[in-house]
Amino acid sequence: EEEGEGEEGEVHHLVKSGYIINPTSGRPVRIGGDTYLRLLEDGFTPNRASGRMEEPAGGVTPAGGRSTGARKRSQRSGR
Repeated sequence: EEEGEGEEGEVHHLVKSGYIINPTSGRPVRIGGDTYLRLLEDGFTPNRASGRMEEPAGGVTPAGGRSTGARKRSQRSGR
C-alpha cells in the first residue's frame, strides 16, 4: 500500500490527473510542483484517497517563514 492511500487503494480523480487540494487555499496544486513540495517541507502529507494534503499533527508552521505562493504572485504583478 502506497503512502496516503485508502485501505482499498482508492485514488481520487484529482490525484489521477496530477493534482491535489491545498488545504490552506482550497485550490488544486500540481503534484510535484513548487507549492506541493513546499507543503511537504511544511509537514503536510498527501492523502491520495481524499485528494487533499493533510495538515501536520502539531499544526502548520511554514518552513523558513514562507507563505505559500505569495512570492510568485508579487513577481507576476510586477511589484
